[in-house]
Amino acid sequence: MKKKIIWMVVSGVMALSLVLASCAPAAVEEEEVAKVEGLQYGGTFSYVWPYPLIGFDEAYSKPYHCGVLMHTNENLWTGSWAKGMAGSKEAAWVISGIYDLNLEVGQLAESYEWIDPDTIIFHIRKGVHFHDKPPVNGREMDAHDVEYSINRLFDLPESYIALRMPADIRPEVTATDKWTVVAKFPPQGFGEMGSCDSLSISR
Repeated sequence: MKKKIIWMVVSGVMALSLVLASCAPAAVEEEEVAKVEGLQYGGTFSYVWPYPLIGFDEAYSKPYHCGVLMHTNENLWTGSWAKGMAGSKEAAWVISGIYDLNLEVGQLAESYEWIDPDTIIFHIRKGVHFHDKPPVNGREMDAHDVEYSINRLFDLPESYIALRMPADIRPEVTATDKWTVVAKFPPQGFGEMGSCDSLSISR
């Protein structure tokens, strides 16, 4: 039960996004997808968002009200396309949900590891840059940006998440070096924290 609750917390608190101008070279995930027989790149995909756009910053809106961010931002991790319906069919990926960790692959985090039931370490991918506009001017994203972005949602007094959650159940998120983020979760309050769907990298 605790493992499931922790996964709910991590899937919410660590769905960390970033507006990108360029990203790191494709790694194992793309190689796995390329092995799927009959897969073809290119074409046009039309997507309809059936709800009004209410928010553009998860700090001030319910995360699911910021649905357009998925088109411009990336997460720390994501579901493996190669394990979806175009690959091994282990997951449908048609709706949001709680999936096994073995179905997830790194995105902005090159990899991640569980140290104990309450601690996860993210190894941040190098070569990912912010868009080339002030104040970041295209600089490379690092672990300190991840730390800042997650903590921002709890530090802003008017934040949707800060107003909803008691201070004693917030995660402790620390960049231990330029490419490593350690997230520690309290042993209580996971149900409340599971409501966090995504957190944006902001600078």
